[in-house]
Amino acid sequence: MKPIYILKKLINFYYYFVGFGLGISFISLVYRFFVPKMINPHFLESDTLYSSNSIKVVIIQLLYLGMLFIFFKSIELLTKSLSDLSEGNHFSPAVIKNFKNSGKLFIMISIIEISAKIFTNLFLENKLIFEIDTSIILFPIIGLFFLYLHEVFSKARTLQNENDLTI
Repeated sequence: MKPIYILKKLINFYYYFVGFGLGISFISLVYRFFVPKMINPHFLESDTLYSSNSIKVVIIQLLYLGMLFIFFKSIELLTKSLSDLSEGNHFSPAVIKNFKNSGKLFIMISIIEISAKIFTNLFLENKLIFEIDTSIILFPIIGLFFLYLHEVFSKARTLQNENDLTI
């Protein structure tokens, strides 16, 4: 079996897995908003309890849900690209455009994550803390890699078109 088919199956499985997690997260957010209880957000180090329907907690949860949705959309673009790539359409405009958009979305995810972590600590803990973890570093690297792939595939498409025009 070619590696592209294995990659396509794995990313499709991951796409549905992330979509399921996004759906559960949205249902959980709605449930916690209408059935308020005291929660201790797992991303904070303190033992302080917050109401699950306080405006600050809802805004922060919406930020994280938005970040998950953008991640879901970037994975969706990759699944579309892998469909074309597995069919042999290596330099199609759709693949090139999807690589560019995926790169931008991954960079956007990192910016939103940094903002969400700063605002979470600022709004809930009244502390200005900046934490670095692997996702803050990994998402921009992945985004830049897809932007680079966009450029490479764009040049390859141009060369292919020029080659097709020569006799």
